[in-house]
Amino acid sequence: MSNPLKILGTDFSAAMQFIVIFDHNPNFTTLDSNGRPEDSFQIYIAYNPATQHPGNTQSVDVLVRGGEIHIAHEIRIRDARPTVADPNAEGWGAVRGTVPFRVHTLPNGTAVLTFSVPFNVLGITGQFAWELETYKFGAQVDQQAGVSPVQHDEYHQAARSQAARYPAGECLH
Repeated sequence: MSNPLKILGTDFSAAMQFIVIFDHNPNFTTLDSNGRPEDSFQIYIAYNPATQHPGNTQSVDVLVRGGEIHIAHEIRIRDARPTVADPNAEGWGAVRGTVPFRVHTLPNGTAVLTFSVPFNVLGITGQFAWELETYKFGAQVDQQAGVSPVQHDEYHQAARSQAARYPAGECLH
């Protein structure tokens, strides 16, 4: 007979899941003579979902900085302002947190980058505007923008609703 299942701890902090699909496997660690990574990205987040250009330095509230992967070996999330003296910040604010990431290369050569950032690290409490830019040795290559599909509160309501569908002890697989 097995031992009874005991709880050793919990972590119910909600997180925003990010999935970015690239046309090739990115090289985040090779640097040019100016210290810029061969491939990098930056996600600008503006708390106001009506923001027309979240990548505008006056509009952005938080940044997800793929350009610092070669330093931290994780993805750094930074405040947009006030600026800090850290030369790696490139004029942006303090580090709010770091998160691990995974890159999976598909047979067709495309690559899928995935990572999760807790809502409290992003500072989001509702729907937000975003802009994603990619860079090759510091030169912008591509850009996409949008609005988050679900508000933070709606995300929690959906999660509670899903959990309520399964009585305690019911197997989910």
